[in-house]
Parts: sequence; C-alpha cells; structure tokens
Amino acid sequence: MSIGYIILAGIMGIKWRLLTRMTGSIWAGLGDHLFNNTVATNMLHVVSLKGADELQIVRIMVAQLISFGFILIVYYCKNKKANKF
Repeated sequence: MSIGYIILAGIMGIKWRLLTRMTGSIWAGLGDHLFNNTVATNMLHVVSLKGADELQIVRIMVAQLISFGFILIVYYCKNKKANKF
C-alpha cells in the first residue's frame, strides 16, 4: 500500500500545482483536497468479510485519477486559449 500512497501523493501534488497556476491561489487546491477527502475517503466505506476496508487505496486512486484527468484537460484548454492571442 505504501507504493500506492507515494504515487497518489505525486498525482495530488501535480494536480494542486495545476490548480494553483490556473487560479493564482492555493484555495482551489485546498477545496479539491476537502472535496476528495469527503467523497472518496470518508463518505464511502466498504466493509469486507474480514471487517476492513481493504480496497480503500484503490477507490482513492480512481477518484484522484479521474479528478486529475479533468483538471489536466481544463488546464490545457485554458492555456490553449490564452496562447492564441
């Protein structure tokens, strides 16, 4: 699981940097962190037969990858428009 968290931290860091560059403020990254923690981590818990949430890292990774893809698309579209002029 630790390798998954290292990859996750890298993806989140890149995503938050893109949000900071787009908005000029760290608040967008903080809001993204709050939203993802609320939805992907805290609101959905799956209990297996052993009584633990064994696939939590998978659920968090999927949520972060979807969010990262969306932010990346918005970032490139915004920069594409800004570079045309």
